[in-house]
Amino acid sequence: MESTLLAAVAVAMLAHLTVFAVVLGIFAYLEESRRRREILGRTLGISLKDTRAKDQGVIAWLVSSLSSAFVSFGRSVSPSKAEDISKTRTKLIHAGFRGQNAVEIYWGIKIGMTLAGIGMAALLAMVIVPTLRWEYKFTACAMVVSVFFYAPGLYVDYLVKRRQRAIQNGLPDALDLLVVCVEAGMGLDGAIQRVGQELAVKEPVLSLELKLLTLELRAGKSRR
Repeated sequence: MESTLLAAVAVAMLAHLTVFAVVLGIFAYLEESRRRREILGRTLGISLKDTRAKDQGVIAWLVSSLSSAFVSFGRSVSPSKAEDISKTRTKLIHAGFRGQNAVEIYWGIKIGMTLAGIGMAALLAMVIVPTLRWEYKFTACAMVVSVFFYAPGLYVDYLVKRRQRAIQNGLPDALDLLVVCVEAGMGLDGAIQRVGQELAVKEPVLSLELKLLTLELRAGKSRR
């Protein structure tokens, strides 16, 4: 009985986590595409609407539809406290999600996954393993719901650590290039922009951060 229960729980969690990974991958594609269009538009003076036209297609339509649905749902279930919203937004920024609706999408996915876990737990208890004792059913349902509730947060934590490692790995090369640019007579702002361009292929994460920093400095952000 225990082996049947474990197998059923494993299959259920694997199926839903696969769906979750696909959805998060789509939103990651959307966010990366949006940031690159924004940087391209600001750097070359092209309107965001013009650059968006190059990125239309089935995937873009699907992403846009899912994004709108999760934003609408997320607004109704996201925390009401400004402190909680700020913490979530900071965490998502560190993971690479800077979109205006990132918090709403995150909470929409989180609560949506939890509801899906509850549905899967009910299906598991009533259909897949109906003959088990209620103690085992309760344990299995609690496991499924817990996994789906915590999975989005754990995945975001993983993305944060991965981006931190990528930035740390690329930082030595960036500092060397920055020193070379400054010694060649370039100003600090120009050097940062040039290093961001040079690292676009080898260190895309750090390159994107440097390009965003360049835009912030141009907008008047303090260097301190």
